[in-house]
Amino acid sequence: MVAEIADADQRRIFDELVARGEISVDGFTADEVIEIVEEHSSVSGNLSIPDCSVCYFARKHNVPMLTGDRRLRRYAEEQSIEVHGILFIFDELVRHDIISTSMAADRLEELFAINARLPKAEIRDRINRWRNN
Repeated sequence: MVAEIADADQRRIFDELVARGEISVDGFTADEVIEIVEEHSSVSGNLSIPDCSVCYFARKHNVPMLTGDRRLRRYAEEQSIEVHGILFIFDELVRHDIISTSMAADRLEELFAINARLPKAEIRDRINRWRNN
């Protein structure tokens, strides 16, 4: 998945987090890569090998996944993998007092303005709740 970080600024920040030990990068053995490729071959053509590797990792370590990809979410849920998206991140940032409800509402409005595929009703609910908090 690291190879999919195309934006130079995001890659720089990621590399800094890795260097500080705040994010770890895990690899796969040759046998695991074979299993991932076999899984990729068995699913319809909608998932990439990196997508399948994330599912493999989540299953292996019994950890939830974070994705905004509808096809990957659907496949992971079919595999009984716990999946969260961007709204979960907002909820957690607010719940842990990392950002204020006002800031969360503002940023969620900005995000929705550039990504209309997000669930409109859930976004409105959060914005209303956070604005009236």
